[in-house]
Amino acid sequence: MKDRMRLLFSALFLIILGSLLVGCEFSFQVGLEPSIDQVVIARSVDEDQRPLEPTSTFGPEDVFYASVIVSNLEAGSQVTGKWYFGDEFIDEATLTITEAGFSGYVGFDLTSDTTWPLGEYRFEVYLDGELAQTASFQVSE
Repeated sequence: MKDRMRLLFSALFLIILGSLLVGCEFSFQVGLEPSIDQVVIARSVDEDQRPLEPTSTFGPEDVFYASVIVSNLEAGSQVTGKWYFGDEFIDEATLTITEAGFSGYVGFDLTSDTTWPLGEYRFEVYLDGELAQTASFQVSE
């Protein structure tokens, strides 16, 4: 009789505990640090800023595009892209993220009213002021 009571109380306890847990939501988020995952230099980007025609070589009259893949950015995070010709700074742009937990693509482009000098270029991407990645490319005939 004692064993049956113990079994009955144990079963009742498990049923009550299970009922309580059904209404709970558990979320374990491991390794979800904000990050710059990849930079792709391309001839263009689509409407979602995904790279189209990735390349490392442009012509003197081309527009440069950089598609940056980001993960888990907080609202207010700033992604800055800086363009260089050799060691000479050309231009920069900063995008501020408005969506908490944003993951996806952000895009940058660089145009010129004149032709680009031939040579080596680079694009640096910063997350909240910290250099995250660099991508190199060139302009040739």
